[in-house]
Amino acid sequence: MFASLDPGQAQGREITVEMAMAKASEKLRASVGVDALDPYVRGSIEQSIASVYLHLGKLDAAAPHVHDALRLLEDNGLTETAVFIEALGDLSALSRAHRDGQADLQASRRAVELSRRVHGDDHQITLAQMNMLAGALNHLGRFDESIAMHQQVYEARLRRFGEHSLQVIQARVNIGITAYWQGNFPLAEQHFEQCLRIAQAIHIERHPLVLNCLAVNGSLMESMGRHEEAEALLGRHIAIAGEVLGLEHPDVLRSMHNLADTYRGRGQLIQAAELFLETLALRQRVLGPDNVETLQTHMKLARVYRLQGAFNEAATHINQAESGMVDKLGAAHPSTLTARNESANLLSAQGQYDAAGREYAELLRLREAAFGPQSGELIETLAHIAMVKLKQAHASQGVAYLQRALTIARQQDGYRQSEVDVIVQHYLEHLKASGETEMWTALKKLATS
Repeated sequence: MFASLDPGQAQGREITVEMAMAKASEKLRASVGVDALDPYVRGSIEQSIASVYLHLGKLDAAAPHVHDALRLLEDNGLTETAVFIEALGDLSALSRAHRDGQADLQASRRAVELSRRVHGDDHQITLAQMNMLAGALNHLGRFDESIAMHQQVYEARLRRFGEHSLQVIQARVNIGITAYWQGNFPLAEQHFEQCLRIAQAIHIERHPLVLNCLAVNGSLMESMGRHEEAEALLGRHIAIAGEVLGLEHPDVLRSMHNLADTYRGRGQLIQAAELFLETLALRQRVLGPDNVETLQTHMKLARVYRLQGAFNEAATHINQAESGMVDKLGAAHPSTLTARNESANLLSAQGQYDAAGREYAELLRLREAAFGPQSGELIETLAHIAMVKLKQAHASQGVAYLQRALTIARQQDGYRQSEVDVIVQHYLEHLKASGETEMWTALKKLATS
C-alpha cells in the first residue's frame, strides 16, 4: 500500500503526512475487497483520513471522506458511536471553513445531542463537540449563547484536567475568540495571554492550538491599533506554524493576510500591497478563487490600492470581493457589508461624494438593523458619512454623525480606529478655521475623553 513511500523508492524525497494520506485514500477507493470490510472499521478509516486532511487544511481532499464516513455509518445503524460523532464534528469544521453557517450549526448540534446520550454531559468527546457548537453559534453572530457554552466547557475542563492542560488552553482560546468578535478586547487579551503563559509553562509552544492562540492574539493587537505588537506576534506565528503546519496551511495564510493589514495600519503601503498580493495568489491556489478568505484578501488589497491612489486596481479587487461575498454569504452578511463599505470609500476617494453618501446611508441602515443602534459595527460608517458631509460643505450636519461615532467608540472596551481619528482631526481643523468654537470644544472634549 505504501511501497512508493519507502525511503528506498522515495530516493531522497521528503515523505509527508499528506503523501501518506493520499496513498491511503487512493488505496481505500481502489481496493476491490474494500466493501467487505466491517462498516464500522471502514467508517473509522474514512473518518481518520478526513480528520488528518482537515488538520492539514486540505478541505477538498477531506470532503469525500467526511461524507463517506457519515453515509456508511448511518446506513448501517452506527450513529450512536464515537466515530459517527467525530465525523459530525468533521462535517461541522468543513462547513465552517466554507462559511456554511447553517450546515455547521446543524452538524455540531446533532453531534452534541448524540454525545450527551452516548457518553454523558461531562465526557471529553461531549465537551469537544460543545466547543464546535459554540463556535458555530459564534460564526452566526449569536455571541451570548456562544460565550456561555464556551464558559461551561472551560469550567468542566478546569475541574477535570486542571489549569495547566491543553484542554483548558483550547477552552481559553475559544472564549477569547468569541470575546474578540463581541468587541470585548480586554477579555480576549486576558485569555490569549493566559493561554500563551500556560503553554510556555508546560513546554508546548509549538502545538497547533497554541499557535492558533498566538495568531488570534496578533490579529487582536492589529484591531486595537497596537501594530508593533501585532507585527511581532504574527511574524512569530508565520515562522513557527510554517514549520509545524506548512507554509501553505490556511492558518499561515491567515496570519500573512493579517500581517499585511498590520503593515497597512503602520502606513507601510508598499509592503502591505506586496504581502497581500502574495497571500492572494496562495489563497487562490490553496483555497480557491471563490473562498471567502480569498475574497477578503481582494477586499483588503483594494483598500491599500485606494490609499495609494491606484483607483482602477482598487475597483477591480473590490468589485470581485463584493460580488463574490454576495454570492457566497448574501447581501446582508457582515463581511459583505464591509466590502460594500470599502466600495463606498473608493467612491469618496474619487470625489464622487453624492454616490458615496447614498451608499454610506444605506450601509448605516443595514448595520443598525443587523447589529443595533449602539454596535461598534456602526463607528466606521458614521465617521465616513461625517467625512462626506465635510467634503460637501455640510460640516454642521456631519458633526452629529461624528459625535455619535465617538460616543459608541467610548463604549467599546479597547476600541481604536486610526481612520476615525484622522476624520476627527479634519473636523477640528475645519471648525477652528470656521470659528465654530462651541462645536469645536464639544468635539474636542468627546474625542479626548
